[in-house]
Amino acid sequence: GLPAAFLQAGARRVVGTLWSVDALATVLLLHRFYTLITQEVSALIALRDATRWLRTLSQAEALNWWTQLRPYIPNGNPLL
Repeated sequence: GLPAAFLQAGARRVVGTLWSVDALATVLLLHRFYTLITQEVSALIALRDATRWLRTLSQAEALNWWTQLRPYIPNGNPLL
């Protein structure tokens, strides 16, 4: 699959999923994950903390984040 191809191409780490995921939740999770990574947090800790953050996010907070992130998503659609 695609994660294996990245690893064979030389990537040190790949974050992937084994099942279908909600596109909006994925956008929010990865935004938080990459924010934590840039703060020199390990990938494992960043993924754990991003997952915890997403679980506690209210609908209003998710909508606020979506409003902020939407300009960076092609056509405003996280499925593209």
